[in-house]
Amino acid sequence: MSAVISTPIQIIIGVILMYIFIGISFLSGVVMMVIMIGLTYFVSKVTVNYNKDVLKAKDKRMKATQQMLNSIRFIKIHGLEEVFL
Repeated sequence: MSAVISTPIQIIIGVILMYIFIGISFLSGVVMMVIMIGLTYFVSKVTVNYNKDVLKAKDKRMKATQQMLNSIRFIKIHGLEEVFL
């Protein structure tokens, strides 16, 4: 069963079981679940944005490194080491 179908069913069953076993005070559990869902959503958004920034920085660094290596390769292939020493 996919998570899209099973997750809401599990939440509904959990809420019903909490009501059956502990009565009306199950609302505190439901409120905690809602808070945790919101917190998880917020943290995942922050993490995604942070990872995008990290990947941009890595990309810039990789481009600079690749350009430097290509320049070194050009100097080596054309025998220009003495000019730069």
